[in-house]
Amino acid sequence: MWAWNSRNGEPLPEGELKKVMLSARVNGTAREEKRSEMPQMPPEDGVNLDGIMREFREFKALPPTYDHLCLEIPGLIGDLVKHNLSTAFYPLPELALAGALALMSTVTAGKVHYRGSASNLYCMGLAPSGAGKDHSRKLNRKILLKAGHPESCGPERIGSHAGIVTAMAGNWRTLFQIDEIGALFASMKSAKQSPHLTNISSVLMQIYTSTDSIWYGDAYGDANKVKQLTYPHCIVYGTSVPDGFWESISSDQMQNGLIGRFLVFENEEYVDYQDPEFAEIPDDIIERAAGWMDKETGAGNLAELDGGSPQAIEADPDAEERLRTHAVAISDRRKTEKPVNAAIWSRVAEKTNKIALLFAASRWTPGGLLPSISMEDADRAIKLNNWLTRRMLRKAGDHLSDNLAEQHHLKLLRLIRTEKSWTLNELTRATRWLKQRERNEILTAMVLGDEITQELRGTGGRPVTIIRAL
Repeated sequence: MWAWNSRNGEPLPEGELKKVMLSARVNGTAREEKRSEMPQMPPEDGVNLDGIMREFREFKALPPTYDHLCLEIPGLIGDLVKHNLSTAFYPLPELALAGALALMSTVTAGKVHYRGSASNLYCMGLAPSGAGKDHSRKLNRKILLKAGHPESCGPERIGSHAGIVTAMAGNWRTLFQIDEIGALFASMKSAKQSPHLTNISSVLMQIYTSTDSIWYGDAYGDANKVKQLTYPHCIVYGTSVPDGFWESISSDQMQNGLIGRFLVFENEEYVDYQDPEFAEIPDDIIERAAGWMDKETGAGNLAELDGGSPQAIEADPDAEERLRTHAVAISDRRKTEKPVNAAIWSRVAEKTNKIALLFAASRWTPGGLLPSISMEDADRAIKLNNWLTRRMLRKAGDHLSDNLAEQHHLKLLRLIRTEKSWTLNELTRATRWLKQRERNEILTAMVLGDEITQELRGTGGRPVTIIRAL
């Protein structure tokens, strides 16, 4: 009560607060049983509530329906995923898809676009430590090497925003595969602790939208030092552990648009070990990757030096209408969202177009005509991206903190939710990283915020405090 009172605009005097508490103890009424957030009612004949009910479920992995829609993609992307899963000690479907999209984004860079949307993507793969996150990165490096373009695989650590610009100046098409990217995001939070890293965010955002133009770097007294990037195609594939990544994100990074540009794929749990196939990367995968990277898109012998002449990939009429309707719905939705959520939804339509473009490009074979975006491509892209976005918003709500107090609050709440109930003694032993006063203040705030309940239970001896998440 003291913690609650101290946060009020006009706190009650201490004596009055005590009187209110004593009165409530004698005259107060028990808290009413909370209603279920999801009414249980039998659906009427002919009414399908699956889509509505799905909004209330907490998914731990891509649902089986999405396995079929997204992990069996026709063409190069699907073949990359299958080879990844068959050759991994620990097959991670979500990360296999993230890695395949990053490679597809790299090989098609500067070659195609759909209604102005280029094929560059920022992807993230999250999995527990030692779960096999490096397998997709290794495959991408090997494929680019065998396809004759090892220069397109850029540095795997970023030391400053100038490092990104220098790498892109050397090669307009660069795939940055960053392990433990959560540590980089954490360092980018504080301008005081890491001033050389704070500009990375703005550079990544600017280059992301500069694929069809010339981007100029920082101004210097010596004009010769000013970097110029011509049609830069920056692709990022970062990997990290889930909690380490989400806890490293600030609300500013969510709201300024950087996180909104990422597709975040996550596998929260360890998977079973398998004896992998020690097979070489199939020749047809290498040939298609090389075919894309060597594809001529413009006239003249300088056409391959930058990504300034991409060819347009068209969409079938029904697919184009599906993507347009989706973009309008997203535009309407963000008007009613909170600033952080609106910033995330703002990038969904653009990312969906990019994914649909890559799904169509996946079916191309060297020497053939460019495929069009089909209804299946559009529908698959929308379902995948909408689901990833909803998951990102849920994760942000569980982890997003701008100071240590908020971080401790969310960390303790996540811990409480892992069990049906806790005794106060059990919770104290599990949270030795908190001081007793900090723990008590957080638990009080959780009770006031209807996040948990606390009750005393008689055991024949000393009463025990039971804590449950709501």
